[in-house]
Amino acid sequence: MIMKKGLVTFIVVNWNGEELLADCLNSLENQTYQHREIIFVDNGSLDGSLELVRQKFPSVRIVPLPENRGFAGGNNAGLAFANGEFIAVVNTDVVLDKLWLDHMIAALTTDEGIGVCAARIMIAGTEYIDSIGEAITTAGNAYKLGEYEVSCELFLKYRLVGASAAAATYRRSMLDAIGFFDDDFYVNVEDSDLHMRAWLAGWKCKHVPESIAYHHVSSTIGRLSDNSIYYLSRNTEWLWLKNMPFSLMARYVHHRLAFEVMAAIHFCLILRKWRPYINGKMAAFFGIPHMIRKRRHIQGLIRLDANQAKNGLVSLSDFVRERIRHAQRFVRS
Repeated sequence: MIMKKGLVTFIVVNWNGEELLADCLNSLENQTYQHREIIFVDNGSLDGSLELVRQKFPSVRIVPLPENRGFAGGNNAGLAFANGEFIAVVNTDVVLDKLWLDHMIAALTTDEGIGVCAARIMIAGTEYIDSIGEAITTAGNAYKLGEYEVSCELFLKYRLVGASAAAATYRRSMLDAIGFFDDDFYVNVEDSDLHMRAWLAGWKCKHVPESIAYHHVSSTIGRLSDNSIYYLSRNTEWLWLKNMPFSLMARYVHHRLAFEVMAAIHFCLILRKWRPYINGKMAAFFGIPHMIRKRRHIQGLIRLDANQAKNGLVSLSDFVRERIRHAQRFVRS
């Protein structure tokens, strides 16, 4: 594909998302930034999604897939048809403010070192934030900043490593250099994997608070479904194994062990979701040889030195305090 300067390619990956799809696509077509195209990737949906797009959104390019390749595989399929200098990834359960793209492009064009722009994503129908971006802890896990808060100022002190791919924008030249989503992740943590790779390669992520999106949280996979927990359990291990520099693995191995214990207690004892959690860990174990092969390539992309990487991590203790705040906010809501 020939990349067209200033053009933004929206990629929307769908799997049986008919219920919220029209609102999403309308918000993309109503953007005040006009130099854009929309690619709709359907992951073998069984509902009326495809027919809806064909009838009501004739300008949208449809990429039908014969099977469900997940969020990662679907976006990669869409990228093959993209002409944009910038790639905007939007979930089907997200509605964008009409100025969302204007602010994103303004941010990206101020600094060519910015590879990722993170929106201010709100939980639809509430005053609460879903995400202002992602951080990485010393234990090697990624988490959303600002979740279930009404203000994000507390979290801007942390190094923003990535965005929530529910609504994010990427520089195409960065994706050409480091790759897009990893098909093996399928769904969950696939955006964290991309963002950690980009950060270690020296690309910057910028939070764009004026770019506001509204997210119907986890309507596409189910917040605590067995499927979601399985992929989260597996992919969290692969994220750490694939990307974490060895010097930081060694330095913070005790943080990793503490995180694993806390996660096991949460999923197995509190939520009583031990089966998908354990199955995810087993799948992660059997995937170690494949991930190590990928790791060799990724470590060759790293441009940050060990001290720069260390300074970009959030301490595990800060992460735990924020999870407690999040739980309290969630219960009150």
